Amino acid sequence: MDMSKKFGGKYVLGRSVGYFPRLARFFRSVKVCVFVSQFGYWEGKQRAKGSRFIYKSQRELEFETGLTRYEQETVRKYLLNKKYMEEKLAGIPATMNYRFNWEKMALDFEDWIHNIDIKDQYLIETPDVIVEE
Repeated sequence: MDMSKKFGGKYVLGRSVGYFPRLARFFRSVKVCVFVSQFGYWEGKQRAKGSRFIYKSQRELEFETGLTRYEQETVRKYLLNKKYMEEKLAGIPATMNYRFNWEKMALDFEDWIHNIDIKDQYLIETPDVIVEE
């Protein structure tokens, strides 16, 4: 179903944002997952070739994800604390630049999958996942 047709066209709704529900469970936050997923989309599309930093203003991120300034700040604190992301302020006007540690995230996610509590098995038991023992 094309949701945009229900609401007057894609120009009214804007672009959709996709995320992986299982990753949201890993982060214990849909907001963190939406933020990370948006940067997953931009990874490799950096304007400065050779740089792994992606620059986005708060306004751009709010437009792209729907996350308010305060939600973004909470998400950023979480990701920085977990060492999943680093950031630096650069440019004129100053814009936040983000670099993600995808390898650490992937390793922690793999550990989470393999160590999930038996009572929470429903979180990973879906037809589209293969968990190797």
